[in-house]
Amino acid sequence: MEQEEAFDAFYRTTRSDVLLQAFLLTGDLTAAAAAVKDGYTITWQHWKKVVALEAAGEEPMGYVRPLVWRLAQRRHTGRLWHRNKGLSDEHKLVLDAVHKLASGPRRAVLLVDLAGVDVGAAARELGLTAEAATARLETGRTGLADSLGADHLERLRSLAAPAATAKLPRPSIVLRAGRSRRRLTAVVSVTAAVALTVGAGAAAREPGQDRNTAVHQVLPGGKPVGEKLPEGIELTTPESLLEPFQLADLSPKQTWTTVRTDNNTTGDGINIVCQATRFADPRGLAALVRTYDTEGKPQRTALQTVEISRDTTAASRAYDTTVGWFAGCQVARLRLLSAYRVTGVGDEAGLMKIRVAGDPVQTYDVAVARTREITTTVVMRTVDGISAEPADLATTLGDAVEKLCPTTVTAGCVMAPRAIAVPPPPSGEERGFVGTVDLPPVGALREPWLGTPSTNALKLTDETTRCDRANFRKAGATKARARTFLIPEAEVPATFGFTETVGTFKSAKAAIGFLADVRRSVAGCEDRDLTTEVSAGASGRDFAVWRFDNKVSDDVTVVFRVGFVRVGDRVAKLSFVPDAKNDMEPEDFAWLVQRAGERLRELS
Repeated sequence: MEQEEAFDAFYRTTRSDVLLQAFLLTGDLTAAAAAVKDGYTITWQHWKKVVALEAAGEEPMGYVRPLVWRLAQRRHTGRLWHRNKGLSDEHKLVLDAVHKLASGPRRAVLLVDLAGVDVGAAARELGLTAEAATARLETGRTGLADSLGADHLERLRSLAAPAATAKLPRPSIVLRAGRSRRRLTAVVSVTAAVALTVGAGAAAREPGQDRNTAVHQVLPGGKPVGEKLPEGIELTTPESLLEPFQLADLSPKQTWTTVRTDNNTTGDGINIVCQATRFADPRGLAALVRTYDTEGKPQRTALQTVEISRDTTAASRAYDTTVGWFAGCQVARLRLLSAYRVTGVGDEAGLMKIRVAGDPVQTYDVAVARTREITTTVVMRTVDGISAEPADLATTLGDAVEKLCPTTVTAGCVMAPRAIAVPPPPSGEERGFVGTVDLPPVGALREPWLGTPSTNALKLTDETTRCDRANFRKAGATKARARTFLIPEAEVPATFGFTETVGTFKSAKAAIGFLADVRRSVAGCEDRDLTTEVSAGASGRDFAVWRFDNKVSDDVTVVFRVGFVRVGDRVAKLSFVPDAKNDMEPEDFAWLVQRAGERLRELS
């Protein structure tokens, strides 16, 4: 009884504030009221977890508020307040002003100014750095001040009057609903998977056909779904996918529209760059694909895929396969720029940013998540424009998982999405070495790189350049391997190419000493060899980059770009020999050296 009384008091004292926030966030009072009811019901279902958070010094509102906001956004559609006769012109004006703001600034203002959350906590709830949250807050405040004047906060609070007309359930009803949800939790996973399995077939139903009869639905393996669904299972439509408005964070100044939705069983099934096969789980139960488009510049398109596997083990393999498509993509002039782990979304989630150099430049923002048996991918393609911020992409991924998560009886699929920079996933090539997906574009060459298998570098006797004089065997490395990358289809000199050597020393101290010897050797290079000019590039405690210009004759100069990076007891040496027309940009080569350091961590 003590817990029920505590929840009762919490619900009574906070529900009106959360309702107002959800109303302002969406402009849809019906959706906001339904979200409050379901959000507090789910909170009671997990009340022990909420109490534990409070005992750890966190506010209980940090649990219920993000949940209600997500549920409200999931339910609302369009600018409904323009058709609501119960709203005054003043209230409609306020809602217009709020919804002129992009989603990010709108959330920041409502969270800090209306909900009273401090900027640091708001940044964590929004999955942003404090600086980014502050910037969005100021953007939102400025926008509201321009539209509503200096008293904009009071005018926001005036919406509490129409919000109070919504009927919210009594605490006893919420408590009873929460107890019912606990009893249903044990069966939700199977129910949700079966319901979504037949989802794509909903659109194929013939006029007059019984709602529980699915025809024309084909599974990834080509096997038709049985015509009669299990008793009590309703068809789930493609409404389980993201709605266009939910992509607003990715491109706030553009309007998204849906192009098509299908189960990916026609055509070649390849919908996006790097996708290797029709399905990540060829034995999965079902799949859905939706594509989106925008008008105006920059040109942007997006895609969401959903695959349902037979169990969590198969789904985890499908997640790894999907990540591997992008992490090991071998497309000419394509480079994996960065990777992020996403917390607070499903069972596992991550982001990648990929760029294809050329005219035009194309950037792909990739988000992949798994929750139980469901794997979903969201990819946005931007042509000659600024790509999405990781925090915004993480939020959109959270929205995608939230719609797929069986929130009717449970919660926990999505909390507060947060993107954390991490080393890239394994490329699928040799661990510890950079992969072809890491190599920057070279000049105007449009042919792909090809990496050779690594060989034992301790058997090599010659030195790459006379400047660094780095010989892993003589320096005491216990093992070393070298790998060469070429562009065999390009018309380039035989000397053109890139080589990486990875050496392991007896200790980190020995590896540090090796790198120090290299620095000393390069520092004295021009004194030893008057035909060589040394240009220093980026450097740090554990990495260094140089360019060596070796004058072979009055007319011929051979260029070497050389870099070293150390991680623990390992050192990687990178050497690139360009030709007169095709070279890496200095900053790209320096970036590659640091990426080599990230790859070395794969060997730890």
